[in-house]
Amino acid sequence: MNKIRRQSGVLVFLTPFLMVALAVVAVLAMDAARLYSVKADMQRVVNAAATAAADSSQACSMDGSLTDMEDRAKAAAKAMGFDPDNPDDPMAKFSVSAGLLSPPLDEPSILQFEERSDILQSNAALVSYTRDEPISKLLPKTLFEPISLSVNAASRKELYASLSATSSTAAVDGGLLGILLDSELLGLGELDLTHLPDLEKVFVLVGDVASVGGEILPLTQVTVADVLKTVLDDVNLSSSPARNVVSALINNAGISGVPVSEVLKIEGDIESARNAKFPLYDFVVSVVMNAAHSLGGEGGGLIDLGIAPIDSTIVQDIKDKASDSVNEVDGITLNVKLVVDEPAPIVIGPARMVPCVSEDDDCEPLQDTKWATSVKAADIRVLVDIGLDLSINYTNVIPKVQLVKVSLPLEVTVGGGKAEFVGTNCAVGNENDVPDLDVNLIGGVVTAHSAQGKALNVSLAGVNIIETGFSVGLTRVTEDGSSYSMENYALDCSGANCVAEFKGAESDYDLDLSFDGPISDEEEWSIGDLIPSVVDIILGIVTNILEPLLDAILAPILSDVVFELLDELGLQVGTMEVRVVGADQLSHQLIENVEIK
Repeated sequence: MNKIRRQSGVLVFLTPFLMVALAVVAVLAMDAARLYSVKADMQRVVNAAATAAADSSQACSMDGSLTDMEDRAKAAAKAMGFDPDNPDDPMAKFSVSAGLLSPPLDEPSILQFEERSDILQSNAALVSYTRDEPISKLLPKTLFEPISLSVNAASRKELYASLSATSSTAAVDGGLLGILLDSELLGLGELDLTHLPDLEKVFVLVGDVASVGGEILPLTQVTVADVLKTVLDDVNLSSSPARNVVSALINNAGISGVPVSEVLKIEGDIESARNAKFPLYDFVVSVVMNAAHSLGGEGGGLIDLGIAPIDSTIVQDIKDKASDSVNEVDGITLNVKLVVDEPAPIVIGPARMVPCVSEDDDCEPLQDTKWATSVKAADIRVLVDIGLDLSINYTNVIPKVQLVKVSLPLEVTVGGGKAEFVGTNCAVGNENDVPDLDVNLIGGVVTAHSAQGKALNVSLAGVNIIETGFSVGLTRVTEDGSSYSMENYALDCSGANCVAEFKGAESDYDLDLSFDGPISDEEEWSIGDLIPSVVDIILGIVTNILEPLLDAILAPILSDVVFELLDELGLQVGTMEVRVVGADQLSHQLIENVEIK
């Protein structure tokens, strides 16, 4: 039988190795904890630095720069115990970048950072901090290469403002809004519009009308009726007769199904606009104008405003100005019709620039960026058929010519103005006021010429002798100012307190009349009765009379009649008016180790 041989003394040889191994493991464990602590300290540094630097992004500062952003970041880092400029710490690398913190189109639930060299396109700051750190402070450095520790943080601060250019068309009593609501084109029936301004007390949150199950839907999937139904029970609306107007819009099939994207534009991150608000009044104005445009088919709906009365003093003024060539203006009539060519939406967005895309027609020539949040005034065409009955005395040789009738089909287009949200200083700490809101206003454009497909017509005793197209050059005399500022805008506000109005300087115009013809209508003439030379003489006489005559009377007709009518409708000629009807400052967003695009 074999006996098991006893072995002893093995641990004597293993114990030293085990002790060394345990010591190494213990040292590495302490070093791992140290490295973790170092990285946590680094993270705290970049968090503080990014938060401070974000105050210099364009979306939250009107005078920010990359230098200012870097200075803020370094000052915050020093306050946390790290000096980025310390020459005795060559192992550390500290960088600050301006850029855009936003969700990708296919992943709206995450945020990623995209660096932008132009700080005007920024809404965030990214701070990165890298340093080489030895793996162990106790073990020989020759055993292990230093490890590189990297952290970053991106901080976003941004304010979304709601801009409306519909205020210039919002007049109810005798104004464009009242005329559109009463027009047969919309088919809303008889409505009591007396209390319509009550809608200004009702504010709508984007999140209330565009979210399902907590998720914000694209505005193309939300209808006008969806928005209007959410406010029917509002305390400021439920007891107001203006509720009937809202109900009429909901029940109108041609209006209620219109996508909200036609009347409300959100620039930037739609999820961030969840708490942005706008007054129901401006929304209804935009809806009504959009309906007037779309229900009328191509070119917009034609609204007949009827015969415009002319003050006797204006008639006398026209007589006085045309006295060199006209002995008597026997009568003047004006028939006015209106077309909404391009409605003005409500626009919600931040104060920063975005790149232009190739098909973008809103960029200035040779510019590759534009302001993200801009709103255009509605483009309105006014068709004015002017009828003149004249008695003309050309010379002392030719007797007074009576029964002269001039038909002047004038088309005046107003609009083209634009407002750009270009800057704001975000509120800080417990403050509830935004120090400033800055808006650029670009004055509107006015054009006047013969109505499309029509010509100026001059008849003598019922016979057409001249047909010609014409144009009126309107040269602006007084230019708009460019930048307007609102101080101490309240973020927590209600009703009229939420509205900041900006209006550009009004402009005067010099007029310059030019003709495309004249063209004689030879079918109206009997060539056997009048030889061509006689026709040419008559055309020359009438043309010589016509140009100074129309040049004299068009100025008072445009300024005292047409422009005055537009002003009464609420359509300011050649200027731009915009209202900031709400502002929402986003909660501060700080993303550690953010994904960089």
